[in-house]
Amino acid sequence: MEIGSVIELAEWETYQYIENEKKFYLPFMGLERESYNNIFYQSGRNAIEALMICIREKYGIQKILLPDYVCETVSDAVVRADMGYELYSVNDNFEIELYEIEKGVQDGIRCLYIVQYFGNKFSDQTVEAIAAWRRKGVVVVEDITMSIFSSDSMGIGIGDYILGSIRKWLPIPDGAFLSSKEGVLPKQMTCSYVSKYTDYYRLVQTMKRMYVQGGFSDKKLKENYLTYYRKSIDELFSDYRIYPMSEFSMNYIKNYDMNKIVTKRIYNFDYLYDKIKGMEQIQVKVKREADYVPLGMVIECNDRDKLLGYLIEKNIYCNVHWRLKVSPQNPNMEKLSTHIMTIPCDQRYGTAELDYIADTIEQWIKEA
Repeated sequence: MEIGSVIELAEWETYQYIENEKKFYLPFMGLERESYNNIFYQSGRNAIEALMICIREKYGIQKILLPDYVCETVSDAVVRADMGYELYSVNDNFEIELYEIEKGVQDGIRCLYIVQYFGNKFSDQTVEAIAAWRRKGVVVVEDITMSIFSSDSMGIGIGDYILGSIRKWLPIPDGAFLSSKEGVLPKQMTCSYVSKYTDYYRLVQTMKRMYVQGGFSDKKLKENYLTYYRKSIDELFSDYRIYPMSEFSMNYIKNYDMNKIVTKRIYNFDYLYDKIKGMEQIQVKVKREADYVPLGMVIECNDRDKLLGYLIEKNIYCNVHWRLKVSPQNPNMEKLSTHIMTIPCDQRYGTAELDYIADTIEQWIKEA
């Protein structure tokens, strides 16, 4: 049994070509789904870079406020777009420090980047503050990568621009979206080619599917797809051109059953939560709110890296969001960077896999 890592391809019919265009929809759009204009990119970083160039050129904005707790690919994309930035702090409960943003706004910064962290619901105070900044003319960019399938009409979809990386949730090799109802969007891309990254990653997902269907027994096949996985990552971080989302992935998001995926993820999270709540040495960092769909189960552990290594030995592969440099401005950064990990509990898995995760963590605690 192996859990985590690359999401293998789904059943082939899910990727079939559809002639009739289906309107893209995510829960944050609600009943206003037809009002949203959408552009699709290879990756979230492509969407961010394209949007930053657009904001700089169309609004004359030269600087953006970024959270200090965010993947460095975000700040890198901002820099590539020739946009300056200043950081504001996020505390160890994933709450943004509003007074730091207010100071930046008072200093004349007219663009703000906010992140929906792991389904951690914004407070009423935060939602009201964001609305107030928008009324003052601040352009708000909202990253919902970690809450794409969550629904909260008051707390999600509150930015001028909403973007997210879809490929982190679905069995597709590439894909991110940029949406807005009223904001000026970048020009639609007309090219149809994809990057080497997308080609390699689709091969990885195909081979991973064969490996899973073969009962995880073909170790040579695993070595092969891991080699191509490394090649795909090398391509991703060496080719910074802006690519469109592939037709392969577009066909999937026209075909897939969102409700089935949402239901499965919620069930899996709740099941795993009941199994591990109360265990010593770990704490579930973000409990699931109603209508919030988890990317994974975020836990806090003082010996995070030891637990992470133990789980890898047992073929359970978890994500770390993120290994960041410690910020002298924000003492919470060390805790977030060294104690937090995300356990996979997505739509691929059933109770057998979730029991295995819980039993493995419990065994680690006993042996620690």
